[in-house]
Amino acid sequence: MTYTPTTWAQRLLGLLGVPVTDANVKAMVAWQKAEGGHWNNPDKYNPLNTTQSMPGAVATNSHGVKAYTSWDQGLTATVKTLTNGLYSGILDALRRGDSAESVVGAVTRSPWGTKTISLDGSTYNPKDIPGVTPALDVPVPGLGGGIDLQSLMVTGAVLLGGVVLVVLGMVRGTAPVRQAVEQKATAAAGAVV
Repeated sequence: MTYTPTTWAQRLLGLLGVPVTDANVKAMVAWQKAEGGHWNNPDKYNPLNTTQSMPGAVATNSHGVKAYTSWDQGLTATVKTLTNGLYSGILDALRRGDSAESVVGAVTRSPWGTKTISLDGSTYNPKDIPGVTPALDVPVPGLGGGIDLQSLMVTGAVLLGGVVLVVLGMVRGTAPVRQAVEQKATAAAGAVV
């Protein structure tokens, strides 16, 4: 089978189990254009330029983006990547299926690496979407990811020996990140008290 950007987007959405709506297809086609995979670079069968390892896939650049051996393999790799736990914002927007802008906004705020997407003559990045601020990721040892500093708020401060200790609380974020911050805050509070 040979795919076009539209038919590939439709197939991917179906494999993800999200609605195949006009908004979702439009967003996925715009994302493919921003990435340039398959049709505009050597990343065969990989329109979104994922780095997911698969048997026989070869890296095409220093970031580890892969060229896959078939459309099926590329689709499987893309599904594995999008469902690995790091892209819940994208999946949530796709599940709603009612706004291409929400999907591309979620993509530009995600760790995927696509930071600018053109849609209907407009260019989207986190600062262009009303009510959205770009994520500032801070690596958290042992979590393999980061904490979005925009998700934290100061909930208290303690003066200890001339040093102000700031206590942060989560406003939003994934359960593992919230749990990690809560554990660190509890440990810090226990050490101070």
